[in-house]
Amino acid sequence: MNGFQDKLQGLTGRALKRVQGLTGAEVAESDNIQLIFAVGYVSRLHPEQIKNWSKAEQAGWDEYLDNTSYAEARVNAGVVEEDSDPKDAPAN
Repeated sequence: MNGFQDKLQGLTGRALKRVQGLTGAEVAESDNIQLIFAVGYVSRLHPEQIKNWSKAEQAGWDEYLDNTSYAEARVNAGVVEEDSDPKDAPAN
């Protein structure tokens, strides 16, 4: 399994319900890009935030979409690992 599948499989039922609410579709039918953003967002929330979903979490989702690149969302969702030694980084 890859990191994304691990993260998806590790979500609670309620967290999956939130992901489905954010994507507007069943997880299996969701557009991959939208699903990656939703899993990345929901997996970073505290369990109480997931349980007590409110306007604050919905606003947080909108902010996440506005301020998170696709590359960042892929890391947050476990699709790719964060590059701890970027090849483009200047040498020390």
